[in-house]
Amino acid sequence: MRIQTGTLTVTLLLGIAIVLGGFSILYHHQSGNQALAYWGSDQAELIGHAPRVDWLRLSPVEDPDATPTESMLTVDGRMYRVVETRDVTGAPGFTYVRRALLQDDSFEFGVAEPKHSETMETWYSALCFISEDDNHVYVYFDQSFQHVFGNHGSRAVGVGPISKGLRAVLGKMDTSNTDEPVREDAP
Repeated sequence: MRIQTGTLTVTLLLGIAIVLGGFSILYHHQSGNQALAYWGSDQAELIGHAPRVDWLRLSPVEDPDATPTESMLTVDGRMYRVVETRDVTGAPGFTYVRRALLQDDSFEFGVAEPKHSETMETWYSALCFISEDDNHVYVYFDQSFQHVFGNHGSRAVGVGPISKGLRAVLGKMDTSNTDEPVREDAP
């Protein structure tokens, strides 16, 4: 019984496709394990699929006795006033920001935890991922987009590998007239 060359070729190509598909699934599954552990599964789900996302520009509240209001957030033990808000759900490039925040390669997990006072003066902006039933996940950024912090009580972590992309997409949201604008060449 003789196998035709065409049948053998198709079977071989199908086998190769199945093996490569398996490797692809394994790679994509493992590329987000640390990021998933950092955010937590519920927060990661909302980061990836929230129907609405707002960008918030923050300003630290200097008065330690200030009474919290609806326009204030407490981040890492410090109060901030929300001074600007924009819906960025459909903003150009935002799909990539969502994806990057869920991939291990975007983070510097092996680097020692940054100390707030050494790495940044303040958290400068945030993304607020909002579910249909009004659950919120906040992701805070320093002004240089080198570090993030989540509202899940974890630690700040470096995002150097994606900081330039974050500046390119999220830096456009800021309409403030600050003395130190977000620069493309910032470290």
